[in-house]
This record gives sequence, structure tokens and C-alpha cells, in this order.
Amino acid sequence: MSIRKSCLGVAFLFASAGAALANGWFTKSEEDVFSGKQTAVMLGSAVSGSVYITCDAERNVSVSFIFPMKEDIDTSLKGVIVLKVDSGETVRLDGEAYQHNDKYGGFKADVQDDQKAALVKSIGAAKKKILAGLHVESLDSKHSVDISPDGSTKAASQFLKACEIQ
Repeated sequence: MSIRKSCLGVAFLFASAGAALANGWFTKSEEDVFSGKQTAVMLGSAVSGSVYITCDAERNVSVSFIFPMKEDIDTSLKGVIVLKVDSGETVRLDGEAYQHNDKYGGFKADVQDDQKAALVKSIGAAKKKILAGLHVESLDSKHSVDISPDGSTKAASQFLKACEIQ
């Protein structure tokens, strides 16, 4: 096992200690300088991991599960991002590892056009909890966080409007 894979496993282990603390949801949108359309980021955060949903000017939507990392992530890794809102259906998205920035690594998955509205609206309608998880089979690793629904209604509404998703 490579040192980066070992570091990912250790990061999950340490991160899981703070999984119970959740911070809620917010959305930030801004104008794309090239197209004049809005782009948006919707973030649901917890101490040990966050859900990061983006839409670009072409209305492509992706979901990322990001987490603190001290080392660069092995971008050859594949994983499954799992989302469940309240007692609703579990959504599974095949993702690939990526370096989010100098402090966070993550796994990113594209959302199909027919899933965009339902996924964001379900988060916006959350009453009790939003569970997010990541399964990296090659590392035999599973990590999940419970994100408070606080702010999810407003965040989802802003995201849907900015991204022109019906």
C-alpha cells in the first residue's frame, strides 16, 4: 500500500472522531465572467467531512465529499459517494479522488441531468438529518458524516435559482 493510501486511511480515522459536530449548509453564487451566467457552490459541512455541490456556467453539476488532508491525495483512487436525506432513498455516485486545495482532498462525481433537481431539492427539504458517506473499496475504507439540515432550505433554493434548475 502506498504512503498516500495509508495517509488517506489515517485521515479518515482521525476525522471520524469529530463526526458528530455539524455546521449546516450555505450557498455562494457568482457571475461567470465568460458567459454572464451564474455559477454556484452549495456546501454542507461537518468537522470531519463536507458535501460540496457545484454547478458551472454550462449547468453541469457535481457532488464532492471533501475532508481535511495533510498529504496530497492519490488521484488514481475511485470511490462511491453516498447521500441519504432523512428516511429517503440512498443516492450512490461513482467518484474519483482529487486534490480540492492545499488543505482538503476529496472524491468528486458528476450528477446526471435527471438527478440534479431531485438531489438538491431533497437536501432542501431535509428535516432531521443529511447523511453523507464515502466508500473507497480499494482501501477497505468507509467514512460517513451526519450534516445538520440547518440552512439547507435556503441554500438549496439559492443553488436551484442560480443554476436555473427546475
